[in-house]
Amino acid sequence: MFSQDVVYKKAQDFLNRSKIDSASIVIQKVLKKSNKINSKLNLLYAQILKNNNRIDSSYYYLDLSEKDFLKRSVNDSLIYTYALKAELFRFALKKKESLSYLKKIDLFGIEKVKNYDIKAYSLNRKMGIYDHLCTSIDTLKIVVELGNEILKLENNVVDKDIIAYTLNELAHIEYHHGNPKIGLKKFQEALDYAERNKLIVSNIDIHMNLATVYYRELNDIKQSIKLLENILPLAEKNKNLEQIYNLYEKLSSSYYNIGDYKKAFYYKSKSHDSFFESNADLVSTKLTEIEKKFNIANKEKEIQEKETEIKLKNIQISNNKKRLALFLIIFLLSLIGVAVLFYFLNKSRIQNKVLTNLSNDNKFLLSEANHRINNNLQLITILITDKIKKSLICRTS
Repeated sequence: MFSQDVVYKKAQDFLNRSKIDSASIVIQKVLKKSNKINSKLNLLYAQILKNNNRIDSSYYYLDLSEKDFLKRSVNDSLIYTYALKAELFRFALKKKESLSYLKKIDLFGIEKVKNYDIKAYSLNRKMGIYDHLCTSIDTLKIVVELGNEILKLENNVVDKDIIAYTLNELAHIEYHHGNPKIGLKKFQEALDYAERNKLIVSNIDIHMNLATVYYRELNDIKQSIKLLENILPLAEKNKNLEQIYNLYEKLSSSYYNIGDYKKAFYYKSKSHDSFFESNADLVSTKLTEIEKKFNIANKEKEIQEKETEIKLKNIQISNNKKRLALFLIIFLLSLIGVAVLFYFLNKSRIQNKVLTNLSNDNKFLLSEANHRINNNLQLITILITDKIKKSLICRTS
């Protein structure tokens, strides 16, 4: 089993090669085996979920990261977390919440950020949020200044997608709020930059953005289709399901509008397949999260059952102790009772023996008395008889 640091490097490598789904699968495997992953991995997974439009799930993992980074005062990672959260609220069109996280970044001081990629990304998201949610002229000037500040960091920035997206943002502002012709040139510059640096995700997104301009603003549907079909093989090769689905949808809509219903139906079918495939991944992710929560709930239930079992055992032990104590008390009382009974029986036996001896003595004395009385009576009888005889003799004489 890989350590979480190894998994992080592996997932980051997939992301660097624009293999977003592969990076997601690597982290999901860790989530299935462990209820807790480190903040760095949480942050990376939140970024992947954001790229796949899993807003709620992304926010959940960002929240976990934020708490840990605040606790450990990891300022660069904390600012990156705030930038991602601000972007999530931009997706949800929650202007107040999005701007509140930008303020948090300003409070920490973006100029103090040591990591150039985090600094550039935070400035880029500030650009995108201001451009999307704040449309005043003064705000647009700030957006352009932020873009130019990012471009100055180009040589130090490793993730060139940030520079490509910044060029795309500046092109978008120029086209819609400045000179459309210059805006188109800037879109082309952004495309050239992405291709020159062999970027994939940003290259596909910029193609789609420029195709949207041709489709909606210039009503040049054929040019829009050309841009989309040029980049489609790269998207299919990269297997970013979200981008593939959007490309199929745009192509289906474009062909439908020019009356080519056969191709419109073809790309609509492809978009459905891509949608179900994408949702299968979503279901898998949700199932992983549900399974994780289910396992936690089961463990909590087991702990509660064990606690209840321990309580019952403690009650049983307590009751057994009480019964034992009662038994000992009864036993002791019984011993005392037997001892008392034995004492009184012995005393009674002694008294009976004494009384028996007295009775025997009395019988002996009575027998002696009777014997002496009989002797005395015999003596008296003899004396009386003798007296009578003498009296009779005297009379006769």
